[in-house]
Amino acid sequence: MNTNNTNRIGDTAEFLFDARAVQRGFIVNRPIHSGTIYDRVIESDGRFFKVQIKCLTKDHHKGGVMVNLVRKNNDSYPTDKVDVIAVYVLHRDLWYFFRNTGGRSIYIGKQAKKENWDIFYEEV
Repeated sequence: MNTNNTNRIGDTAEFLFDARAVQRGFIVNRPIHSGTIYDRVIESDGRFFKVQIKCLTKDHHKGGVMVNLVRKNNDSYPTDKVDVIAVYVLHRDLWYFFRNTGGRSIYIGKQAKKENWDIFYEEV
């Protein structure tokens, strides 16, 4: 895949998220237009999680990698608008999930829990 086309990369990550979430039994809701601050809403046991999906196309450095969480307007994602940040590592076909703390970045190090879909069973 051409990793220079950010829209295509983002679309790919979102579709892969949908497929993996449905495989795990979650109900996936997609906003009808692109004006929302979150990319998906996941329903798990009657609870709803607003999810922002990010995609990494470059390899991890030895110690880890920093994921930028600043939006186009230079703001971070408010905790009342986004519950979970989902990070897809494209070339490794691997997901990481984090509670949104309102920060401007997330560090993914060697100790980060991979494929931790259980975050959607925890209380928000």
